[in-house]
Amino acid sequence: MEQRTVTLSGNRCEMYLDDDFVNVRLPFAVDLARLSRALAAEGYHLAYDPYLEDEDSQGWGSEQDESDYYPYWVRPDPQDRGRSIFSFAPRDYDVGPDGYRPKIGPDALAEAERWIDMLKRASR
Repeated sequence: MEQRTVTLSGNRCEMYLDDDFVNVRLPFAVDLARLSRALAAEGYHLAYDPYLEDEDSQGWGSEQDESDYYPYWVRPDPQDRGRSIFSFAPRDYDVGPDGYRPKIGPDALAEAERWIDMLKRASR
C-alpha cells in the first residue's frame, strides 16, 4: 500500500491508497453537519440530508446519484476519533503489464489541496 506524509495548506496529512480510493488522514475532525451545510450552499449534491446530525459520513459530488456513488467522502478515522479521513477516486495511474495501477501523484495532491481549506473550515 502506497503511503506518504504531505503538507496541504499548512496541514500535515497522511495520504494512502486503500480500497481503490486515495485517502487523506486529516489532522482534525470534520463536523459533518457543518461541512454538509457548506457543500449544499455551494450547490453540491449530498449522499445524506445536511440537517441530520447523526450520520457518521458524508459523500458529495456535482451531480445527484441515485445509487449513492459520490466521488468525495469524509468519515471518522477509526484509529482516532479526533481526526477524519477524506477519500476520493485516484487521479494518477502507472501503466504496466497488468494494466493500470492507481498511485498518489500530482493530480491526487492537487485534488486534496483543492478541498483541504473547506474541510478545515468545517472542523470541530
